[in-house]
Amino acid sequence: MKFLILFISLLLQQQLPWARRWGQGSLYDRWLALWQRWPGFERLGAPIRLILLVILPSILVALLFVWLESFAWGLPSAVAEVGLLLLVLSQANMGAGLKRYREHLTSGDIQGAFHCADEAVSVPGLALSSDPETLNAQVLHTVLYRWFEYFFLMVFWYMFADVGGVVLAWLTLHFVRAQEALGQQEGASEESPEQPEQPLEPKQQTEQEQQDAADDPSETVGSGDQDAGKKAQADRVSSWCLHWLEWAPARLLGLTYCLAGNMTMALPVWRQLLWKKAIDSQQVLVDVASAALSFSHEKRCWHSAAADCPAAAAELDEWQQLHLRSVSIWMVGIAVATIGGWLL
Repeated sequence: MKFLILFISLLLQQQLPWARRWGQGSLYDRWLALWQRWPGFERLGAPIRLILLVILPSILVALLFVWLESFAWGLPSAVAEVGLLLLVLSQANMGAGLKRYREHLTSGDIQGAFHCADEAVSVPGLALSSDPETLNAQVLHTVLYRWFEYFFLMVFWYMFADVGGVVLAWLTLHFVRAQEALGQQEGASEESPEQPEQPLEPKQQTEQEQQDAADDPSETVGSGDQDAGKKAQADRVSSWCLHWLEWAPARLLGLTYCLAGNMTMALPVWRQLLWKKAIDSQQVLVDVASAALSFSHEKRCWHSAAADCPAAAAELDEWQQLHLRSVSIWMVGIAVATIGGWLL
């Protein structure tokens, strides 16, 4: 049943133009805004926020779908699962953005390619650099990671933990991305030059000095340290949860790259990175995919936009073909597991 629901979701996603734009809005932002209306929400610790924003709604959605399965032979539940997968998997759609990026890159318009990649290809919370030497490599790595996060990660947890698993993975991913985006905004505001202060009148200056003397500086420093500590704790908690949610799917996808590409080169790299828990998922996927796309026993070198724009654009097609072959392998594997009775 899961394979059929997933197959219908992918088919509708490709055939319906409006379905390709699902999930591009700020659904998680609206969910977060509901909680931020509560005055005490900002004072909650990171584990409590994770429970309220991620774990609790995942459990409630899972219970809702279990309840729907008791009606009309489970048809309402199946229809709702198709809609949920359309919403979640639509964020992996980058076809139009990649096409525009390739067109700009082929024509030599580096600035246009950067703006297109930053708007349509980049992962929320992960900024791209406009440096022509590193732009194409960053786009390749970001596209690969986005395909993983919004397709393979979601499909993996849907297969092994049903609706609750995919909702948990999706909310955790957006929880982490929101923390990263907030950190980038705070860093940018700290780096921006401050406006010069206007000179005060003598009377105002005296009153200001008296006010500064009356204030307790230790209270201000302590408050800043406390806020920084809460933010660091939230970052650690969210990153730890996402790391272990991604650990198994990333290794499984890395093995898929071995099957879809040059296994002779990719398999040793995959075995070397398999049990290294400290390495993040993006690095594992990039290393294995780069080896899988190698033509010989030498490490593949990728062209930069500054050196050869058409060659850099053509290399993006190779990564996209690797992704499509990997999707086919996963769908065939899920179908075989469904026929064999290992997945329901």
